[in-house]
Amino acid sequence: FHFGWPAPIDRVHRYDSRMRVFEGQFLETNTKGLVPIIVKPYVVWRIEDAYKFYKSQKTEKDAESKLFGLINNSLNEVIGTHSFGELVNSDPDRIRLTAIQDEMLVAWKDAAEVEYGLKIETFGIKQLKVNEDVTAKVFDRMKAARNLQTEAITSKGAAEAKAIRTEAD
Repeated sequence: FHFGWPAPIDRVHRYDSRMRVFEGQFLETNTKGLVPIIVKPYVVWRIEDAYKFYKSQKTEKDAESKLFGLINNSLNEVIGTHSFGELVNSDPDRIRLTAIQDEMLVAWKDAAEVEYGLKIETFGIKQLKVNEDVTAKVFDRMKAARNLQTEAITSKGAAEAKAIRTEAD
């Protein structure tokens, strides 16, 4: 048995402890080389400590706004230390997206758990976009690289053809 004061003085607040998915809105930030990118993060979270949650947030909407603030701060700090090539690259071995996501999570996970009573289950980047100007520059660089490869292969073929013709003559 637990005795308490009447309803206006002593109330029971019930919170759902199931996991929730919070998708942030698109955030624009710059990489190390000042390349602007647009990122949409997501978080899977749940209430771990109801007392801390009640003292700091009271509602799920407040918790999501706090999460958004924490994510936004870590996004600017962490992505600003990495180059564009670590996020988007034609070589899969050079992409470090999971490591970058882990760095971002470490930057704010403890604060969410200790201060707000939230348990962060998963964090990730759902979408990664680049501005149209950046996209055009990337495609121009890709075309230039392909043209250099084409010229190299063509000149190598021409040299082999010339060697075959001279040998035949």
